[in-house]
Amino acid sequence: MDLRFGKIYALYNALDWDDFTTEIIKTIDYSYIIDNKWIYPNENADKDFFLQTIYGYVEYLYEALDFEQDSVQFSLQTKRMRNISEAILKYYPDNVEALNFLGVSYFFGSDYTKALEIFLKAEKINPKDAIVLFNIANIYSKQGDKIKARQYYENIINNCDEQAKEEATQLLKEL
Repeated sequence: MDLRFGKIYALYNALDWDDFTTEIIKTIDYSYIIDNKWIYPNENADKDFFLQTIYGYVEYLYEALDFEQDSVQFSLQTKRMRNISEAILKYYPDNVEALNFLGVSYFFGSDYTKALEIFLKAEKINPKDAIVLFNIANIYSKQGDKIKARQYYENIINNCDEQAKEEATQLLKEL
């Protein structure tokens, strides 16, 4: 595992986003083939460890998004996020984190209907995932549906951790 992750990290440092994405997808496919039985230095790594690392790599793509860059580059970056998310979902269709990243990729592509559909699916799997709930509320807010946005912010206030409650309370005031 460390050799594959080392290569991915080197591609990240080189800002070679296409090969970075391709290598992640190849690693996801391989992980499924070997039933997620990885050997990591001094320990065995399970599926959860593997996927957490992959999520970190998707976050690199997210963090590299430049909202000021030209639309072609922005679209390519969100498509890379989408491709990795879809690769995870091919094997783990109920993976909330991958659904969230997939929904975000559509949100940034201004396809709010598709993003909302994906976030609502993620909510059914984990109805207390604060990130998913925030994303749903934000879409409703962006679409001008203040009633539904309010419902989701209140849901966060009633069911999530203190930090999420504080943020939802603030966003609710701004609504």
